[in-house]
Amino acid sequence: MKKVLIGFSLFGLLLTLLPLIPLQYGLIRMWSYPRLQIAVLMGITLVGWAFFHRHASQHMWLIVAVVAATVYQLTKFLPYTFVWKPEIVDTKTRIKDQEISILFYNVYMYNQNTTAFINLAKEVDADLVLMAENDEFWRKGTAPLYADYPYKVEVPLPNTYGMCLYSKLPLSQTKVKFLVEPDIPSIHTIVTLPSGQPVRLYCIHPEPPGPSKSTKDRDAELVIVAKDIAKEKLPVLVAGDLNDVAWSSTTKLFGEISQCNDPRVGRGLFSTFNAKYPIFRWPLDHFFASKEFTLNDIKRLPKIGSDHFPIFTRLTYNPASAALNKTKQAEKADLEKAEEKLKEEKKEDQQQ
Repeated sequence: MKKVLIGFSLFGLLLTLLPLIPLQYGLIRMWSYPRLQIAVLMGITLVGWAFFHRHASQHMWLIVAVVAATVYQLTKFLPYTFVWKPEIVDTKTRIKDQEISILFYNVYMYNQNTTAFINLAKEVDADLVLMAENDEFWRKGTAPLYADYPYKVEVPLPNTYGMCLYSKLPLSQTKVKFLVEPDIPSIHTIVTLPSGQPVRLYCIHPEPPGPSKSTKDRDAELVIVAKDIAKEKLPVLVAGDLNDVAWSSTTKLFGEISQCNDPRVGRGLFSTFNAKYPIFRWPLDHFFASKEFTLNDIKRLPKIGSDHFPIFTRLTYNPASAALNKTKQAEKADLEKAEEKLKEEKKEDQQQ
């Protein structure tokens, strides 16, 4: 048993240390995803050391290291629990013509259960429906939404990066941009609320890192969007599959530069991936909002065929509540880090 405990202790420490290595390869960065799972593994290991305490005194240095690593992992995802103060305050007063609701779903292109999603979309009845990984099959399969959603932006692609946006609210100044890769789109548009208030909406789905693939493209796209948001005068909403967890350094950098808040903070993980394997589950699909919004609701919806759960949010535009939300301000170090990520991505492109 002693050898087993030593093995689990060293394994947990290794997985904790790997993301600290300043390299952008997926094989290293991917271990920032399962922080909850690693913390549970090390917690069980500590219980084992306590149970077999006669071995503990001989390996106290290792136990202390495991305790420190467990606490470190907890600090990363603890903000996404009810013990933390939310970045976006709850909506106290309903202002119906200032509300906006979004249903987001990464459909998983090889999933063909369009009927389940159509039924869910009709039940949820969101103002906006955003889907990622749409190909032509999914575009045709979700055509029944046209009757309820007269405004649409469709970019179906066969490469798992298609994107479709359907809206009950008017859209204007819509642009489909390919920010980093020529085959990975993002949708940038203005949504007009029933009150007449315009809101800038960014719909994004950057390339995921693989075990042997750099994360530079994903990181660069998030930085580009964040810098664009920082210059925006309108209130802002962001929705999409960021292919990054809520607590990662890149997602936090995105929040600091864009000055947008995360509705998950103080409320829960709302883990949307992987819907098929509960033990490997973390929050990859996100909403962000500028500080003029309050939160009515956020919830993960039932599994309906994809490897992602659908996720829904409803917010209220209420600038009077801005002072109650968290105010973010990018520091000089954040901006320097962002510029470095852009330089790394350009350098990688030149080498290819």
